[in-house]
Amino acid sequence: MESKFLTLIQMNDVHGYISPHPEVFFGPQNLEVKEAGGYARIKSLVDQIRREKKNSLFLDCGDTFHGTFITTQTHGNAIVPILNEMGLDAMTAHWDFAYTPSKLRDLVYELNYPLLAANVYRYDTKQRVFDPYIIKEIDGMKIGIFGMACQHVVQGFPQKFSQGIYMSPEYKEAPIIAAQLRNKHKCDIVVMLSHLGMPTDYEIISKTTGIDICISGHTHNRLNAPIKVGNALLIQSGCHGSFIGELDVEIINGRIIDYQHKLIPVTADIPEDERIGRLVMEAYKPYKKQLDQVVGKTNSLLCRDYSLESTMDNFLLHSISYATGRKICFSHGWRYGAPIPPGNITENNLYNIVPMNPKIINVDLKGYEIVEMLEDNINHTYSRNPFGQIGGYLPRAIGIKAYIKIENPHHYRIQKLFAEGRPLEADTMYQCSYITEQGVPQHYGTNREKLNITAIEAMKSYLAEKGNIEESYLGTFTVI
Repeated sequence: MESKFLTLIQMNDVHGYISPHPEVFFGPQNLEVKEAGGYARIKSLVDQIRREKKNSLFLDCGDTFHGTFITTQTHGNAIVPILNEMGLDAMTAHWDFAYTPSKLRDLVYELNYPLLAANVYRYDTKQRVFDPYIIKEIDGMKIGIFGMACQHVVQGFPQKFSQGIYMSPEYKEAPIIAAQLRNKHKCDIVVMLSHLGMPTDYEIISKTTGIDICISGHTHNRLNAPIKVGNALLIQSGCHGSFIGELDVEIINGRIIDYQHKLIPVTADIPEDERIGRLVMEAYKPYKKQLDQVVGKTNSLLCRDYSLESTMDNFLLHSISYATGRKICFSHGWRYGAPIPPGNITENNLYNIVPMNPKIINVDLKGYEIVEMLEDNINHTYSRNPFGQIGGYLPRAIGIKAYIKIENPHHYRIQKLFAEGRPLEADTMYQCSYITEQGVPQHYGTNREKLNITAIEAMKSYLAEKGNIEESYLGTFTVI
């Protein structure tokens, strides 16, 4: 039988970082920061691969239209012309639902490639909102690609993310679609384009026959080699467009017999595609003066690359505490957000920390509510069941200190909890501040008050007061 070859190029979790930016790399002693990313460099890399590998597909796992000032301020519209020049074949979605599913559909109508989501349905008609799959014919092979959007859209995000839609269980939908592509459409290779996260993807493909390749997103893993799950291959390629993945497979009679993989850093020495570079400059031009404004300085690296705690979010939370006078503050454990190296802090940096710029909310929480909330959040990050992993990193907090055992069952991970420097008392009422609905879910607390000050305003005020800031790790969550 004749061997045939297919190359899959992956981009995932770019989060609106259309231009080059600082990125954290893992060094032998500590985290290192270098310039990386940018659609113009990604385009150059993809074009080079495609010149060498004629049978190729370029796939985007989503988190594309949200995550920076340029995306949130324009509800994704500013980057559509750029995406249409990238040569993409398909995408799926997660934070892309942030402006409502209806708005996402409008964006997709403007794209020259489809958004695939087999698990997203309209409440009123019970019909799918997006195409579930596409079939590409390449060198005599039928390649079936189906999309799985992130189910967290309906599991704890603001209600507008899931307005008018529901999501079917991914572990039920994936086997059905894979079987359709394999048996009904006679596809030689079946690809799952997913934003479910690596642990969930692993679980699904370990229990599903008919999936050959999983192009995985959401959990920002930098996989230097594919994960082999039975006969299937799973890849994931970091975040922020700082890496792309290249998977080359050799196929005989519908079976992958060999493969090669590269995790390719999108580094500063890669030449930029001139047309994409111009489109990126045009997208930023109306906002450049505002975003380049220096609003303060940092003496320490502000980054968000550790699961337990981040200096970037400690800065955000100290700013919230400064604005409200409350010692205990919470925010969501976002994974995205490019690091800010020591030096100037610009307004653009602040929007990279919290692009939606929410207003600060005060709330009173009983001690037992804080315990319950934190136990739930720890479980959402470290659940033994991949389908129970919801959201991002651990919640960000100041004013508390928790000693935790990650390996314990849900509700039994916190061994000791302090609040405002003293052992937490279950029936004591604590005055707290937070941002976003994920910071303190609505079913916790009393006396909610939304303040007339936003996260960005709070950070600017804090910087104006402090001048140079220096954030360290506080040991808010200490694993024992």
